[in-house]
Amino acid sequence: MVGRHQSVEGCLFKKYSNKISKISLDDQLANYECRIEGASRLRTFISEHHLRHIAVPQKWLYEIPTPSPHISRISYILVVEELKLLDKKKTERAYRHIDKSVLRELCLVLFHFRGLDSITKNMPFTKDGRVAFIDTEHWRRHDRLKKEGKKILSHIDSHLSDKRRKLAKKLIKELEG
Repeated sequence: MVGRHQSVEGCLFKKYSNKISKISLDDQLANYECRIEGASRLRTFISEHHLRHIAVPQKWLYEIPTPSPHISRISYILVVEELKLLDKKKTERAYRHIDKSVLRELCLVLFHFRGLDSITKNMPFTKDGRVAFIDTEHWRRHDRLKKEGKKILSHIDSHLSDKRRKLAKKLIKELEG
């Protein structure tokens, strides 16, 4: 479930349903922690490489207080910085006409974080022209997907113009060399 509240402007709240087992609670916590770590690693990468066209929201974990002392069930909410995103159609149009400098940075990030779900839904454009990585939980799959030969731009390839697709292939070859 994803929601927002007017008293906390600029944040989204993500929560799994309460109808889950203890094992699932542990899995949820691990998933939230992985999302937070992925976002943190991406922000560090962006900073180290001085990237200006990539955005990653801040993510925090919040423990929900139990309703009574007789209930020991701990639950969590993932709090996420809300970015101003373009809708699906505008994002797809932005990929078709992606600026060279944005594409260069996007290829660099996807080359180093191959495990991220690189579909337009998870990498929408922001209203200020950056590519936002909003789904950061699978960042660790890099080595496995590299061994399997995952194409770096396979999910957005169809949204790029022929000219940009050729440029992306060239950029990736440079990164591989």
